[in-house]
Amino acid sequence: MKRIPIITVFAMFAAFGQKIETQKADRMKITRLATTQNHLSVLEFNEPVKEVAVGSSNFKVEWRENKVFIQPLEPNAATTQSSATAATK
Repeated sequence: MKRIPIITVFAMFAAFGQKIETQKADRMKITRLATTQNHLSVLEFNEPVKEVAVGSSNFKVEWRENKVFIQPLEPNAATTQSSATAATK
């Protein structure tokens, strides 16, 4: 019986580190993404991603289908990032 409350507390602390946000695509809007080292951020689009450009080698960036995966390699790293889909090209 003592295990259930402890597991619940650990699960609650893990959930505080994550934020899921949904936005409608807008070419005129720039969205700021805050992340941290040893954390993987995922951008998900409504259609397949064709190209991704990043302005710094301090980030590992990959894309598959409609998702872009961004992971900083240095503490306090900052960059610009742009993703293009068939509709945005």
